[in-house]
Amino acid sequence: EKSRIVFQAEEERNYHIFYQLCAAAEVDPFLGEYSLDNASQYYYLNQSTKPCTVVDGIDDQNEWISTLNAMEKIGITETEQKQITRLLVFILNLGNISFEGGEKVNVSNQSTLETTAKLFGCSANDLERSLVKIYRGTPADPNLVGNNNLEASFDARDAFAKSAYAYLFDWLVAKVNIAFGNQPKSGTISDIGVLDIFGFEFFQYNSFEQLCINFCNE
Repeated sequence: EKSRIVFQAEEERNYHIFYQLCAAAEVDPFLGEYSLDNASQYYYLNQSTKPCTVVDGIDDQNEWISTLNAMEKIGITETEQKQITRLLVFILNLGNISFEGGEKVNVSNQSTLETTAKLFGCSANDLERSLVKIYRGTPADPNLVGNNNLEASFDARDAFAKSAYAYLFDWLVAKVNIAFGNQPKSGTISDIGVLDIFGFEFFQYNSFEQLCINFCNE
């Protein structure tokens, strides 16, 4: 459900891992280098008019500790844990990048751009170019580049965030499969199956993805 990364319906949360990061940043030295802010300061976490950054019955700090323990138990090294954390913090900062302009768009908050680019390991110029430009290469001119308008730049930002999270998710699934693939010599093979059935939901704003989900359920 990649759309949840960039948009949440009223009174819904993004994925819990993001709130865990923000809550634990104040007490966990492991997160000190990322200068994480309160969850309410990130666009990808604060879209509901009824605050959901803190939820009764959920201790995000303790959940973060459980997450780290779980990663360690399935063989994710400390270096890999730091890389996972860095990518998640990158996604949060990416969502705070804003744009301005008309025919030619540019990033309006350069400090956020620079922080985000550093987390991803690229230059601020390269990151901005990837968001405000569109590559229209043809056989005659493979380097043809056009300009995104304001809406397309925000769409490019959100598509980047969803894609980054999707790659991380697939990598984690592969690591879990490897961890559970070490079976006894008896030849017994164990499987863990997870079935997630989308529910029929009707929101104030319904994306095309939600339309497809509802159509399938009907």
